[in-house]
Amino acid sequence: MVFWIVFIVALVLFTTVKVASSRGGRAADARLRGYGVVIDGSTVKSHGRTLGPLAGAQAQVTDGTSRHTLTRAVTVVGVATKRTKAAVIVTTATGGFHQQDISGATELRRAQAWAIRFNAVAAAEIPPGA
Repeated sequence: MVFWIVFIVALVLFTTVKVASSRGGRAADARLRGYGVVIDGSTVKSHGRTLGPLAGAQAQVTDGTSRHTLTRAVTVVGVATKRTKAAVIVTTATGGFHQQDISGATELRRAQAWAIRFNAVAAAEIPPGA
């Protein structure tokens, strides 16, 4: 199972980089959106303000903290579940910073997948003057 997950992630990364390189290094044409961040051309924007250039930008997801709530601790099914909180953080090479809080295990996994796609698009972007 883990092998297939790693294989699929590697395939998505390879495909993203391949498509971006076939566009002449303009990975930003993919227009990736999510968690309050938009790639517009070769810049990263957050809620209408410019964070910085796409080249050198990076997205990360913090480790989720888990805890039992009172209602989950009382129920039989709730004992096995925990409430997870984490954050998606996007930084640029010029110091731009954006943070979006997330909660729930499913949302955490979705954010991790989004961060991988964002980092692949950012890595494929050729910096100006290179």
